[in-house]
This record gives sequence, structure tokens and C-alpha cells, in this order.
Amino acid sequence: MANKALVSGITAPLGMAVNKVGTKMFPPGSIFVAVGSAPLGTKDCKPISDRSHLHTGILVIDEAGKKLGMIDMSLGTVFHRIAGGPVLLTNALDFDSRGNMYVADTGLAGGAFNPPIPVAPGIWMIPAESIDDLASGKAPTTMPKFIAMPGGPDGVEVSPLDDSIHVNTVGAVVGMPDTNQGGMWRLTMADFEAGKLPEPFAQGLGALDGCDFTDSGTRIDTEI
Repeated sequence: MANKALVSGITAPLGMAVNKVGTKMFPPGSIFVAVGSAPLGTKDCKPISDRSHLHTGILVIDEAGKKLGMIDMSLGTVFHRIAGGPVLLTNALDFDSRGNMYVADTGLAGGAFNPPIPVAPGIWMIPAESIDDLASGKAPTTMPKFIAMPGGPDGVEVSPLDDSIHVNTVGAVVGMPDTNQGGMWRLTMADFEAGKLPEPFAQGLGALDGCDFTDSGTRIDTEI
């Protein structure tokens, strides 16, 4: 193991992805990590209900663990304004060949805060040209796009064959109603432009979690 503690002091890190394209702020190979997800707790496992402690977002680091920047996705951000609620559980993320970033927000635990925080589970597309603006706290040149997705979106991965975006749902295992009972979706940029979720190409598969592709384009999902 090269470094068993690359970065410490991060709240609730979950999924991560490497951006091979890079931006002016973040060179190719920068690591984007989903952090700050709800529900929150203290070091002695006591729940935190104070809204001011919610700092969901994407932390960017380099291979040495140096923190390069942060995209805030919590209360009062552009993400909150677009979806009607902040990102609550940044579960997974990936990049397409052009450097656009996709983030799955499972949308859990809004009721754990006082007062409760609106829940807006779904999939985000963050344009490559907006990453630096968002990390700098500026209004993005191109707005992020959002597809609402009930059922607890969990894994998200971009196909190496055609840049299509693949998503699944975890559903009832985390207490979320999932009419598709574990569905698989293939999304395109046209779906994000329309802001509408198409029908799943498969469903009834249980509580799905991770999603990935082989080099030849075979999709693989894990079931809890």
C-alpha cells in the first residue's frame, strides 16, 4: 500500500473519480471525492441535526493528497436552487471523455435535520467548463443539469463505448420507495437537456449499488 492515509479529516467520503481531461484549476489526474454526506454524527456517534453542519460537495485532491479545491453542493448553492433541495448524499461520480462530471445524489436523511431539509434525489451533470467556476464560488458559465430520480440513485458510471451515463437505484434497503425495485438506466445528454428520466432498460433487480464497465463495454452492477 502506497499510502494508507492519503487524506485525513474528511467528513463522510464516499465515491470518487479521476478526471483525465483536467481544467485550468485541476490538472489531468486530479481526484474528485464525494464528501460531507448526510446523515451526520459526532465522533462519539451522536446525531447532528444542526443544518449549519451540512457541507456536501466534491473535494478535489492530487495524488499526494494535497487539497486543490472544493465544489459546494449544500444549502443555498446553485444545486439547491435548481433541484429545490441541496445535495444530501453524494454517493458516486464519474467523468465522460470531454470532462463533464456526473454525480449521483441518493437523497437521504433530510429529516435528520431541524428543521428538515428538502430531499431531491437525482443525477447531476456538471459541464466541464463550469467546474472551475463552481470551485471558485462563481456563477457557472454553463449551468449544471439535473434529472430527478426517485428510488435512491446509487451508482453512476460512463460507458467507455459511447459516453452514455449509466445509473442504478438502491431503493428499499435504505428506506426509500423504489417503484422499479432496483432499476438500471442508460442516460444520454439529450435526457439531461430535457431534464426527464427515461424508462429503465431493466428493473426488479433488488438493491443495486456499485456500477462499472469493462474495457470492452460490459456493464457490471453490484447488488446489496
